[in-house]
Amino acid sequence: MSDADPAKKLFAPEPAGPATDPGRLSDAELRKVHAESTGDKEEPTVGFSPIPVAMIMLFTALTFWVAIYIGQHAGGFRWNVYDANWEPGGETAAAPPDPMKIGARVFKNTCQQCHHEDGLGAAGQYPPLAGSPWVAGTPDRAIEIMLEGLGGPATILGNDYNAQMPALGQSLSDADIAAALTYVRGSFGNTASAVDEQEVAQIRASLGARSPMTPDEELRRHPLGQPDNTVAAKPAAVAGNTTTGSAQAAGTPVAGNTTAGNVTTGNAPAAGNATLGNLTTGAK
Repeated sequence: MSDADPAKKLFAPEPAGPATDPGRLSDAELRKVHAESTGDKEEPTVGFSPIPVAMIMLFTALTFWVAIYIGQHAGGFRWNVYDANWEPGGETAAAPPDPMKIGARVFKNTCQQCHHEDGLGAAGQYPPLAGSPWVAGTPDRAIEIMLEGLGGPATILGNDYNAQMPALGQSLSDADIAAALTYVRGSFGNTASAVDEQEVAQIRASLGARSPMTPDEELRRHPLGQPDNTVAAKPAAVAGNTTTGSAQAAGTPVAGNTTAGNVTTGNAPAAGNATLGNLTTGAK
């Protein structure tokens, strides 16, 4: 093999002494640099590093708290236990939810943006609810407006409006509409009667699917000043004499009497009587 043989040059040992290339490190120098760079590092181990004790205690306390919370508020994981009107510190089964509180929540989430917190609306844009004749009297008008909406020009309390009231029948339940109207009819200085959920359900069924009415169409159905015909508006308390255990006869009309267990008769028709247990009649 000659000196010019490439294989000889490839396998020839490195010459002893300093490297011929000034920028090249020898094997000994490389081992020294590597040892210095890894000297301060921990040796690799098999497995996982131990979790700090404080972290274990934190997760234990958090798990314990979650277990207690779920045990107190899960309702036995029953599907029908959710109640949107539940309030902490009491059981809703003890008393029915307050419709004014529910109505206030529905009003704030749905109506307040236009009619404002004080129910005064915005002149020329959104009509007021405070002292409005559209709110007083029969609730049928307001129920229909909330269910189907209202669109067109109208004059309310001396101001002209032409805004579109959206239909809320698809987004609100009968109970929510009844509660919202109960709140409006009993707030902002209004003193109208409460609205029952059954009234909303009956009107919803009678209307069916239809487009929003105009103010003129709504007023033809329910003129302003139409008396309140709800059950809540009718007197249920004693407004006159009370007769129990015997029949009462009078030569003048009987007004506001309450009779329990017997028959009350008069020579003129009986008006406004509340009868418990038997029949109240009037003779002309």
